[in-house]
Amino acid sequence: MYKQIAKALLVPIIASISSFPALDVEDCMPPKSHYRNIQCTYNKHLFVAYDDDYRPQALLNIKGKVTASLKDFDKVEAWLYSDGFFPVLKNDQVGYINEQGKLVVPTIYDNLIDPNDKYNEVWANPVYQGKIVVVKDGAYGVIDTNNKVILSY
Repeated sequence: MYKQIAKALLVPIIASISSFPALDVEDCMPPKSHYRNIQCTYNKHLFVAYDDDYRPQALLNIKGKVTASLKDFDKVEAWLYSDGFFPVLKNDQVGYINEQGKLVVPTIYDNLIDPNDKYNEVWANPVYQGKIVVVKDGAYGVIDTNNKVILSY
């Protein structure tokens, strides 16, 4: 039953992602920085900088100033930024950071990539209205952005 409820929560999340305003290349103006690879987010004042191998390096503000180091993470999903949070991946475990780069949901949740689905590259769900659908030990659950369990796994 919990799995159906958790999956039902994915519908509004997916709908919210598809309703994000499209960021045109012209709309995205990465700041000047010594980083060569800078990705826009849905917050026009926040950017994610990557090294040449696309490992996350830093959160940047609109002036190109580093506001937080991201070097502790294997991945940071800039395009899944939502409600002020970014999904992060460390040692194949998912967690979430806030706009200041603070880890607010520890990296203890399962990576969502299905090894049998070669087209699926989504490894985390975005935050939706302060809630996140997560998977732990193969079971779905819902947490809030303080890592409080709302719907058990």
